[in-house]
This record gives sequence, C-alpha cells and structure tokens, in this order.
Amino acid sequence: MNTFFIIALPRSRTAWLANFLTNDESFCFHYGIWKYGVDGIRAKMLALPAKTIGSSDTAAMFYMDKIISVFPGAKIIAIDRNIDDIISSLRRCGLDESPNIELMESTFSNAKKFADIIIVYDDINIMADQIWEYVTRTECDMDRLEMLKGMNIQITKETIQMIRNTVASLQGAV
Repeated sequence: MNTFFIIALPRSRTAWLANFLTNDESFCFHYGIWKYGVDGIRAKMLALPAKTIGSSDTAAMFYMDKIISVFPGAKIIAIDRNIDDIISSLRRCGLDESPNIELMESTFSNAKKFADIIIVYDDINIMADQIWEYVTRTECDMDRLEMLKGMNIQITKETIQMIRNTVASLQGAV
C-alpha cells in the first residue's frame, strides 16, 4: 500500500486536497486522524482496495512520531500557509480562531521537519499535478484537476468544534 499524509494548519485546503486525491485508484481521508486516530486510520486504510491511500488533515501534525512509526515510508506533504491569512480565513467563515493557535503553529513548525515536500498554500493549484504524481506515482488527470481548481470546499462548524475539543484535550495532557 502506498501511503501519504498531508499536514497543514486549519484553512489550508486539506478538504480540497482530500477530494482531489480521491479517484478510482486512490483514496484520501479528510480528517482521518481526527476521526479515527493513527491506529484507527491504519485499520481503515487496510480495509480499502485502493492502491494509494492517505489522509489530509490538521491533526496529523500532533502525531508525527507515531505516523512515522506506524507508516514507515509514507510520503509526507506539508501545506504552509501564513498564520495571519489562516486567522483571516477563519473569521471570514464566521469562525473564531482556534484556541491556542500559537500551539498549533508551533506544532506545525516542528511537524514540517518530517515533510518530504513543503508546498506554499498559494502554489497548490500550480503544483497540484506534481502533488498528484508524487503521491500516486501516476499521471495526473488534468481534466479532473481543471474541474476541481475552482471548487471552494469548506469544513463545517462541527468540524471546527471537533478540532477545538482535540486541541483542548491535548493541552490538558501536556
């Protein structure tokens, strides 16, 4: 199984990338680590017939040591977005900034050290075909890419609340 993880701070197109990286031969969970944990996502991945399977979510940054241990050889892509743009995006969506955004920013900074590739947020559309080919080892479906480039995929307030709860529980464990 060819595995990959996309790590990023909130509002960094993880939902779009999960959609883009899912097709007939590959599957990408969105918030798979948040929903199932590292061991749970491994079980979910093993149950799927896809050749390439990954997860695109912000929780991965909190579990990089375990991800590397459970998924040796997994490809890691970091999406790097300016923190002020993230906060502005959260506010435009009617969402408060995540609690302790500084903790998330610091954790992401450390998690990027595990990344094979770091993509600047503003370059996602330009580099999407390269991301596809790196992750799947197949040629990118350019028609699908062009169709998806204009899509604005958003997470829900429920997902934001799930993120807040997880960050709060992690803070309590520190």
